[in-house]
Amino acid sequence: MISSKPVVDINVDPLEEVRRRRRALIRIGIPLGGVALMIATILFIAFYSYRANRDGALALSNDLLATLQQRIAMETSDYLEPAARAVRILRDGLHDRVFGDQLPLVERFSAGLLREIPQIANLSFADEHGNYILVRRGELGGIDVKVIENAPGPRRVTWIHQNATGDEVGRGDDPTDTFDPRTRP
Repeated sequence: MISSKPVVDINVDPLEEVRRRRRALIRIGIPLGGVALMIATILFIAFYSYRANRDGALALSNDLLATLQQRIAMETSDYLEPAARAVRILRDGLHDRVFGDQLPLVERFSAGLLREIPQIANLSFADEHGNYILVRRGELGGIDVKVIENAPGPRRVTWIHQNATGDEVGRGDDPTDTFDPRTRP
């Protein structure tokens, strides 16, 4: 026996079937499409706002860091400039004649600079012969001066200690000191 299924159902109106499918598509498809469109719009807005906020935060951070860097540079410069200016004045006033008869003047002027400008920790002077003067802060507001004399005669290292008023409170030689300023850059 051969059974056959009809290929076309003649009991159903084809135009009615098309209308029924369109109504189903309109009732189900359009709301689903609208929901998908709203989800896509929300995702786009979220992504856009994330990028915009991130870019804004990065720009603000860069501006803040640049401003902070400028402020630090200015404060550092303002802190160090008086000391640098004082050392330039001392250099120009001595005209490279630090040693010999200028030693008391160098000691007095350096001690005054150390007392007046807290940014300066010490002042040191040297020449090509290895002669050297170091003026640094001492105990209780005093000043310590180290003098290395290489010429003429044998090497001599002397420490001079002054109190806060500038009076000499001690002096002594240090034969164990081997510091040579010519070995320093």
